[in-house]
Amino acid sequence: KEVKFTSNVPVVEKNPVKVKDVINFTSGGKAVETKYEIYDAYGNIVKKGVGTSVPCGNLLKGAYYINFDNKTEKFFKG
Repeated sequence: KEVKFTSNVPVVEKNPVKVKDVINFTSGGKAVETKYEIYDAYGNIVKKGVGTSVPCGNLLKGAYYINFDNKTEKFFKG
């Protein structure tokens, strides 16, 4: 038998798309704390932790991947 599950918990989102100094995590329009890991283009972890935001001022310009709330997204540090 197939069982379907629907969660009422709002999805965690990150912003902005093009990062300068900080990445913020929100859910339902409010800041939310989540676990994250940031990888460079070669798959090396460059930052990890738990928080409502991630300071990115010390990252070099380029493409990165961020893993948070059971999903992975690509972003660009400008």
